[in-house]
Amino acid sequence: MIARQWDLQQAIFARLSAALAGQGVGGADVAVFDHIPQDPDRLHVRIDAFRVVPGGTRAGRTDQHSFSVHVFDDNTGEATGAGREEIARLLPLVVGALEDWQPFEGATAVQLITIDSAPDAASQGGVCKFQTMIGG
Repeated sequence: MIARQWDLQQAIFARLSAALAGQGVGGADVAVFDHIPQDPDRLHVRIDAFRVVPGGTRAGRTDQHSFSVHVFDDNTGEATGAGREEIARLLPLVVGALEDWQPFEGATAVQLITIDSAPDAASQGGVCKFQTMIGG
């Protein structure tokens, strides 16, 4: 059900914040956002692209919830290459935190759909896409 989208977003935010604590540059926490930040840390994660596909109108229906997690490093570039390394290091931590995790009662385990760890000059980030089913 669409009303559970906010619950899912909060659960993902908390899970990633805990999993990425101390995993940043120099042992700093990696900032997690659920919006586009104004002036983010060099290394940060953003959850977005939440989408719900309703499973029907009957009682007991199951809705498909999908979302993306982006890992950004503003140090990405041809000159340093360090940003690519940080993105490649953090993406498995994101996947490990979310894949096969049940966010709450009534939700199935989160499934990894795709992962793109090759940042380009425009996005300067990698992205993972996930989905879970939530019963109503």
